[in-house]
Amino acid sequence: MKENKISVILPVFNGEKYLREAIKSILAQSFTHFELIIIDDGSTDKSSEIIDSFNDPRIIVLKNDSNMGLIYSLNRGLSEANGKYIARMDGDDIACVDRLKTQYEFMENSHEIGLCGTFVKRFGSILRRGLLKLPVSNDEIKANSLFFCSLVHPAVIFKRELIVKHDLRYSQDFKGIEDYNLWIEMIGKGIKTANIPTTLLKYRVSNMGVSGNIFFNEEKFEKRVKLISEIQ
Repeated sequence: MKENKISVILPVFNGEKYLREAIKSILAQSFTHFELIIIDDGSTDKSSEIIDSFNDPRIIVLKNDSNMGLIYSLNRGLSEANGKYIARMDGDDIACVDRLKTQYEFMENSHEIGLCGTFVKRFGSILRRGLLKLPVSNDEIKANSLFFCSLVHPAVIFKRELIVKHDLRYSQDFKGIEDYNLWIEMIGKGIKTANIPTTLLKYRVSNMGVSGNIFFNEEKFEKRVKLISEIQ
């Protein structure tokens, strides 16, 4: 089987409102050597119809028999990915046209980096919008990970070989912070990280979204403390 340069993993559950625009933003990328793995997690709205309306050989559609949840769908995507790199995308975000090109070239020229994010432009919320700047270097990201997640999940790209080598997966034990947990595990394995200081994703947020309230939940706070202890 021919290896794609990038596998883009996009899980969706009842995302008909924004899904078409999200898919279009990936298919319109200036970088074209990728596969787009869409995992339909038992949607009951028109998400399936929207996915099926696209006729592009780069799209691979996986359909869960029922709603299995985000973590299951993400891990199914990891298992099916064929690319040298794996990129994430959500069904309500918009990728800038040069996102994959910029990230691919960065990873190809930065062999020591295994996980890379970008700056993002937040929209969709009156309270939380505008440019989100993040720590850029590996040392900054590692240090800041003691206090908050320094990588925006749908903006990341990482080396598939490292996922295979270390048998890494999203954990059901960290539902709601499954990405944060995976980054900590990667850091703990000595995998170096970076954020490209360029806005490559339009990141939709809500006034009461999970990402904005995750650390106010006592159970998730305790899990966060456990994560922190693992990178000391």
